[in-house]
Amino acid sequence: MSGRTDPEGLTEKGKIQVIRTSYELRKEQIDQILVSPVTRAKETALIFHHYFPDAVIKTAKWLTELHHGMLEGFYWWEKIHKISPEYRKHREDYGTPYPGGGESMQMMFERISNGMENLIKHADQNAKIVLISHQAPITALRYFLIYGGFEKLTTDKKKKKFMQYLHDVKLPNGGFVTVTCNGKILQTLDEVSHVEPVQERKGNIEFYAKGLLDVDAVEGIRKVTASNHAVYYIRNSGDHLLKILHTEDSKSVKRHVAVYQYLREHGRSAPNIVFHDSTHEFYKNDVLIQDYIEGTEQETCLHDHPQQAKNVLRYIYDELHAIHQIPTTDVQEFWTPPVTKQFQSWKPFMLYNINLTLHMAQDTVFDQKTERRIFQALGCLKDYIREGAYARVPIHGDVAPGNIILSHGKTTCKLVRIIDYEWTRIGDRLWDLAYYWGWLERNNFSVALVWRAILNEHLSKKEQKALEWFRVLFHVWTVRDMFEYEGDSIRQERGKKSKEILERES
Repeated sequence: MSGRTDPEGLTEKGKIQVIRTSYELRKEQIDQILVSPVTRAKETALIFHHYFPDAVIKTAKWLTELHHGMLEGFYWWEKIHKISPEYRKHREDYGTPYPGGGESMQMMFERISNGMENLIKHADQNAKIVLISHQAPITALRYFLIYGGFEKLTTDKKKKKFMQYLHDVKLPNGGFVTVTCNGKILQTLDEVSHVEPVQERKGNIEFYAKGLLDVDAVEGIRKVTASNHAVYYIRNSGDHLLKILHTEDSKSVKRHVAVYQYLREHGRSAPNIVFHDSTHEFYKNDVLIQDYIEGTEQETCLHDHPQQAKNVLRYIYDELHAIHQIPTTDVQEFWTPPVTKQFQSWKPFMLYNINLTLHMAQDTVFDQKTERRIFQALGCLKDYIREGAYARVPIHGDVAPGNIILSHGKTTCKLVRIIDYEWTRIGDRLWDLAYYWGWLERNNFSVALVWRAILNEHLSKKEQKALEWFRVLFHVWTVRDMFEYEGDSIRQERGKKSKEILERES
């Protein structure tokens, strides 16, 4: 029973619920916010105030949580052995206080009644006032407005009716009750206990980010990415990226948040996750807010400074090598891909995709010479995968140039960060190296030659053969995507380029 003690304050879910409630009330002109002195209530008021900055916040002790006595800060079962049988016999009675200096329901209702009487007496007739309190006081407030204050409970029957009301009427967290009064005369009382997730409009993104980042004003700018996620650059006192993750469940998001945390704790440059919202209270999808780092995509930087390619690619190789050196035992619980369990293991995943890619290659427009070369290379790759004579290490899984951020100076390019670790898995490091190679061939063939030369310095002859097979798979897989995603113009363009590369080499 956190009660008044409240050591942890408002939970992350609670923060989202406050933002969602504020959104529901966004068109109201709030004059005053009266808030319980309990920590979680005060934190609620501060978030609420971001959306209603003209409202005056005042602490109202009469709105405080019920005092649970010796149970404050403990589970019931932790203290029940210290509670006298006599108390347990009468604990449902209106006048029985919690043991150890706690309140009775009578004491709580008296302060609520007196507080509300005083508020009605002195408040402006036209004022709109928000009361932020807790379950028992809010229920007591509702009883007061409908049936009257504590002075009305003159018989045991009426006291039992009040106690039953406290048990039966529960306003869920994030719910609210709107009340219209003319003096002591109740005119309307409406409860809102459930609201639907909001739509992903720019204004709603900014509304949401303002409360989470604890700022009074933000600007959200939609970024175009190759993923299905909605990504916004949030400009404020400390810039952030906000991602609404359309295609991932909470479990897979928690997985790559754990990846980022591990990388940062071990000296690697990875996104810093500021907040992961898995509540689905505001949006129907998980949301990540992470730090935003200034930089330039690799293609732009190397186009302007081609002489920097060798140095930059060496830095990229070293960063990937550091990832591949991470002890598998450290990360195997969360370095798994967001796929079905049978395809989380490297061998079945690769064999399945090689077979699927080979099947596709038979039915497409490759010329016979290219088709023979593809079948030879992927046949060798299947044998290599089956034999398993390679180390299985943590890999990035999506080493595309767009996931590599560089600092773009007047004369230099430097690696800042590799991003988007959403497809990490335990597998063969050669897949990362070949994947990046294939991307470079499509974007800038001269840079791809530099990457190949760096790989030749570090890989054995046997590894270089397997690397070439993986590279062929990368390009044929990209062609396969053309047929699996016929309406996707980006994948169509990539597939055409990969097809041209394969046919030119044959």
